[in-house]
Amino acid sequence: LHSNAWGAMPLSTPVSLYIPISLPQNDYERALMKTQLLCATVAGGEMACQMNASEFDNGYVICQCNKSSSGRRLLQASSSSSIGVFVGQDQSMTSCVRWYDCRSGYYLDGCNITSSLSSDCRVYYNSSSYFACSGSLTASCRACSNCSAGHFISTACGLHSDVGCSPCGQGSFSDNGRTCESCPSGTFASSLGQSACAPCGLGSFSDVKGAKECSQCPVGEYADADGAVSCKKCPSGRTTAGKGSASSADCVCMTGSFLLNGTCQLCPSGTFNSRLNQTSCEVCPVNFTSAPGSVSSYDCHCDQTKTDCSTCAADEYLAGSYTSGTSCAACPAHSTSPAKSLMISQCTCNEGYERSSITECSACSAGKYKAGRGNSLCSSCPQNSTTTQTGQTSCQCLPGYKRANEACLACAAGTYSSSYESSSCSACPAHSTSPAASSSSTSCVCMPGYVESTSNGCQACPAGTYEDQARGTCLECPAYRNSTQGSSSLSDCVQCKRCNASSFLSACSPSYQGDCRACRRCKADEFALQNCSWKSDAKCSSCSSLSCSSGQYRTGCGSGSTGECRSCSTCSLTEYQSAPCSQMADASCS
Repeated sequence: LHSNAWGAMPLSTPVSLYIPISLPQNDYERALMKTQLLCATVAGGEMACQMNASEFDNGYVICQCNKSSSGRRLLQASSSSSIGVFVGQDQSMTSCVRWYDCRSGYYLDGCNITSSLSSDCRVYYNSSSYFACSGSLTASCRACSNCSAGHFISTACGLHSDVGCSPCGQGSFSDNGRTCESCPSGTFASSLGQSACAPCGLGSFSDVKGAKECSQCPVGEYADADGAVSCKKCPSGRTTAGKGSASSADCVCMTGSFLLNGTCQLCPSGTFNSRLNQTSCEVCPVNFTSAPGSVSSYDCHCDQTKTDCSTCAADEYLAGSYTSGTSCAACPAHSTSPAKSLMISQCTCNEGYERSSITECSACSAGKYKAGRGNSLCSSCPQNSTTTQTGQTSCQCLPGYKRANEACLACAAGTYSSSYESSSCSACPAHSTSPAASSSSTSCVCMPGYVESTSNGCQACPAGTYEDQARGTCLECPAYRNSTQGSSSLSDCVQCKRCNASSFLSACSPSYQGDCRACRRCKADEFALQNCSWKSDAKCSSCSSLSCSSGQYRTGCGSGSTGECRSCSTCSLTEYQSAPCSQMADASCS
């Protein structure tokens, strides 16, 4: 507060009082105070004081006070009158002196975000709370959210928006709503948005992190607990009937063996077993034997120490029951076998065919071949070759290639081959070329410097022109430049001597700049067939070689001009025609 006895006061000049103030330490509160300060008076009557904040940052407020004329006279009349002047802060004034964004971890909610600079999208801070700068809004700073379990923060909290959430992908989970983690080994997540990973079930496992699904235990292994990271192997000599076994009880004796006194034993010689978990082995046919541990009747072969087991002819095999062993059957179509064959497996597929089942041989598909007999599969044709039909024993070189021993070589540039399995490539016509591996004569295009002629193939561009990019058109060299026949570049157009307007250039060549010769002038009875240009002389012809239509004559022909045709004149009724109209003269009348 500051009070002062005014004494004699000037009638018109305001009085400025410097009043000290205490400034807040908080920057915002200081800025807010500056807008809320005012000067007031005690017993001031008609005294008016205005606040001047020019010295605010220096700790002073200037109160500029004045008084009405009548009030000033009253003051002067009483030497004991005094006025108290003080500075106050009107805290009911709500002015956004400075815009703030919400602090880290918060976002502004409930405002108009069409303009990021609008006061609608800002708040002010009074050291403890945020308030909307516009009294008509209810904007406030809200704490940024976490996503729900199974989701992660895909878009960070913004100035005016909460976080964006997305579901965790397959093979991952989120239990905190912030980030996703890969599923540990032994667990999986097959769908999106999982808060936890499920353990692998019985008979399955996962040995990697981030599994989308668990793998079944392979044949011969099992998993007897949830969450397995690997499967347990069956004891030696045992296996499982399929994948996904969940117990050691699923481990049974393998094919080629049988269960004896609780252990798996190999089938002895002369027997076989093609099924799992058997207590005995099947016996080979009479006069047949097999190696220990045989798994199929096809493992049974003739016991040469006894007698011939088969009397079947070539392309047949021994069929029927093991007890009789006397029935011969024909090999499947497209297969053959040697005489005395015992089993259908001895029927081997012919060339061009592959074994598709034990009883069938199928033709090699297009693009594959098989050169010899046997039960092997067909092979894909080597590079740059194919087969055009099924059941082929060899491959053919593709068009655009030629046979060179076992390989198919691409036709060189400038050559082509249009048929399969060509032994050589044909050359493109003269002055034309083609890309490597061309398969048609239409691939041959004229070389630079040549253009296509419908009757004579590729013809060289005439002197004075060039063709550089297979445009099919010869381009004129620029003025006073010339080229030789078949030029293929603008740089082939060499600079020639420059002549004046009444001369033309003669004999310019790459090795000589040429001569300037005077242009020919047509005679008085000649017209110009061709005007003189920079590279050629004028050509003249007799006016008599020109003709007009019937009833017309030519006038003005000569000295290079062709003149014009005009209608012949007709004599008047009082005249007669003394000379007829001719090609070069009008009729004469007298």
